[in-house]
Amino acid sequence: VSTQSTGVKLWRPIISTVMTSADNSKDQENENDKGQGDEENTEEHIKRRKLSAPAAEEMSIAAPDQNKTSPLLLYQSYIDDAFLIRSSEAHKIASEAILELLMDNPEVFAVSYARSADRLKKWLYFEHTETRENIAIAISLIVPQLKEEDIIELVNELLKQFSMESTPHLTLEMQHGSIHAVGQIIGVCLERKLSIPRQLIDQSISKLSILLNDNNSFIVASACEGLGVCGMYSPLPYPDGVEGDKDNQNQLTIRSLFNKLFSLFRSTERKVVEKSALAIGRLSLADRRDWLINLIVKNLFELSSNRHEEVHFTVGETFSFLIGGWASQAAPSLFPRSKLPPRLQQLRDESQLTAAEPATAILTKICGELVTNSLTHVRLAGCIWLLSLVKFVGQHVIIQKNLPLIQSRFSFLLGDNDDIISEIASRGLVLVYERGNIQMKEQLLSTLVNTIETGQSGLKKDEDSDVIPEGALGSVPSTVGKLSTYRELCSLASDIGQPDLVYKFLNLSSHHSIWNSKRAAAFATNSLIPLAADKLKPHLHLLVPKLYRSSFDPSSRIAQSMANILN
Repeated sequence: VSTQSTGVKLWRPIISTVMTSADNSKDQENENDKGQGDEENTEEHIKRRKLSAPAAEEMSIAAPDQNKTSPLLLYQSYIDDAFLIRSSEAHKIASEAILELLMDNPEVFAVSYARSADRLKKWLYFEHTETRENIAIAISLIVPQLKEEDIIELVNELLKQFSMESTPHLTLEMQHGSIHAVGQIIGVCLERKLSIPRQLIDQSISKLSILLNDNNSFIVASACEGLGVCGMYSPLPYPDGVEGDKDNQNQLTIRSLFNKLFSLFRSTERKVVEKSALAIGRLSLADRRDWLINLIVKNLFELSSNRHEEVHFTVGETFSFLIGGWASQAAPSLFPRSKLPPRLQQLRDESQLTAAEPATAILTKICGELVTNSLTHVRLAGCIWLLSLVKFVGQHVIIQKNLPLIQSRFSFLLGDNDDIISEIASRGLVLVYERGNIQMKEQLLSTLVNTIETGQSGLKKDEDSDVIPEGALGSVPSTVGKLSTYRELCSLASDIGQPDLVYKFLNLSSHHSIWNSKRAAAFATNSLIPLAADKLKPHLHLLVPKLYRSSFDPSSRIAQSMANILN
C-alpha cells in the first residue's frame, strides 16, 4: 500500500481476482507472490508513518492459522493488515470486505474470526462510523459459532461500554460501537433461538431503551437502531401492556417501548426522527398483530407535519413494511449490500401482499387527505409516502386495484407550485406505469394524456374502485395547475407517434437535487432509459431540434426539463 488515498481502494477488487483463481494452482502462486509484496509494502508504509512501537504492538493482529495456498484466506490476512494503516477510509473499506467474506463464505470465515473475536472487538471502536457499524454486524455473524459462555461474556463486556458509570474513560466511539453490537447480537440470538439467559436479553433491551432518553442525539439514534434490530426477526418477549403505558424500568411492555419511540417523533434532530421511524418499521416485520400495526399507523401519520424530505422517505419505507412485511422491496436495504441473507428468504411471505389491512387505511388517508391538503409540507409528505408505496409494495392487490386513483393523485400534484412535489409526482407517474399490466398501462396512458392536456383529473368511479369507501377521498380539484412543462412533453411524444414515451420523458426530465440523497436515490427509474433509447432512435431527427429549441424556453421549468432530456 503506497498511499492512503489510492492504496486502500485496492483491497476490495482483490477478492474477485483471488476467488476466480481459487482452482488454478499457477494463479495461486502468482497471488501468493503478490501478497508477499503487499505485506512488505504494508510494513514499509507503517515505518514511513513512524507508528510508535507501543501503538504498533497495541494494533498488531495475530494472523489466523491459514492454508497459505488458499487465496481467500490470504486475502483475509490482507484485510486484517489494512487495519494497521492510520486511515479511517482504509478501515471502512476493510470492514466492508470482512462483511463480504462472512456473508459469502460463512462456513470458512465465521469460524476463523470466532477463534479470535478480540480482533473484531478492537476494530469495533475505530474512528469511522461505518466501520463500527460494519464490525457490529460482523460480530453478530460469528455469534452462532461461539459457545454460550463466550456470548454471555461478550454481551456483558459490551454492556459495560453503555455508560460512564461502568467505564470511566468511555469514548463516544466505544459507546456507539457497543450499542450497535449488542443490538445485532441480541437480534441474532432471538432469531436463531440461541441458548442465552433471558435475564441477559432483558438487561440488554432495557439498557437500550434507557438510552432513548440520552442527551446526545447520536446515542439516541444508535439506541433506536439497536432496538429495531433486536426485534426485527422475532417479536420482543414482553407483555402487551395497557393503553397509555408509560416508561417503567421495572416492567418493560410492548406499548411502553413503542410509546418511547413515538415520543422521539417530536425531536428537533432529523436523524433521531428517522432512526425512530425505521426502528418501528423493523419491529413491525416480526410483530404483525393488528392492534400494534394500527397503533403504528396512527402515530406515523402525525409525521405529516415534519418538514424534512429525508424523514418522509424513511417513513415511506416504514409504511411499506407495515403493508408488505418482508415482501416489501425495501427490506433488503436493511442489510449490507442491500442483499437479504438466504436464511431470511423464507420470511418473505408473499401472502402479505394480499391482506386488505392496513393497506386500505393507509392509502385512503394519503389519497384522501394528505395530497390534497392546503399545506405544502403536508402535500409533500403524502406525495413521498405514496411514491414509496408504489415503489416498494406496488404488487400488493390494493395498490394494483387503485393504480388509476394513485395516478390521478400524482397527476394532480404535477401542477403543484412546489418544484419538489411536482418532480416527485412525475417520478410517481413513471412508477405507476411500470407497475401496471398491459391493459392497465393503456388505461393509465389515456388518462394521463387527457389530464395533462385538459387539466381535468380523469378519475372515474367504477365497480373496481370500491376498495376505497365513497366520499373518503374528498373532492378532486377540477384543474391540475401549471402543466406547461408536461404539455410540452406530451406534445413531443405525440409528434413521433409514441404517446407512451411521455412516461420516459417524465423520468428523463427530473433535475431536482432531492434525488441525490441516499434514500431518494432508491427511486431512480433508470430501467426506463434503455427502453426509451430504443424507441427514440428512429425519431431523433424530429426530436433533437424541438428539444434544442425548447431548452431555451422563457419558462425555466420547461428549459431545464428539455435540457435534461437532450443530455
